[in-house]
Amino acid sequence: MRDNRIPLWTAMALSCLLSCDLNDKTTLNYSIENQTGVPVEIRSFDRGRDGTIYDGPKYIHLKNGEKLTRTERMTMRAADGYDFTNFYGGGVKKHQTIEVIFNKAKKSVFIAEYQLGFNPGDSCRNAYYETVLCTYRNPLTMHVHTVDRDTFIFTEEDYQNAQDCQGNCE
Repeated sequence: MRDNRIPLWTAMALSCLLSCDLNDKTTLNYSIENQTGVPVEIRSFDRGRDGTIYDGPKYIHLKNGEKLTRTERMTMRAADGYDFTNFYGGGVKKHQTIEVIFNKAKKSVFIAEYQLGFNPGDSCRNAYYETVLCTYRNPLTMHVHTVDRDTFIFTEEDYQNAQDCQGNCE
């Protein structure tokens, strides 16, 4: 006599296909806020190791106290790889370098980096494959800023620590 029951594995697979939304989307909210006391201009771009700019620059201008939020709806798979490099690149493109210009008088340059180990104090590797000390005040530090919702606040301390460019930060 033939067994007409559906094998257990077939039933489980069918159940998952019927109940799982393969296009399940998640909402990501990333924000930057200027609390430096001065206006800032942020220039972002994707630059190769040789200095060639492949995409950009893109510009963001923030007055003191201003906040910019970008909301992305992405599939769960794509969301696993979203971070501030996407934010500055406008979504899908990753901009791995930003220049933050404070009131046209001071400038900081940030390069995307990720931690090589799992312990505090481990080194990082930047987007140009150079081993560097991890910088937790870097908005492009991927092991710190890779959640569904994040805000990076540029502070007065960031302004004070920026390089003076004698008013010529162009």
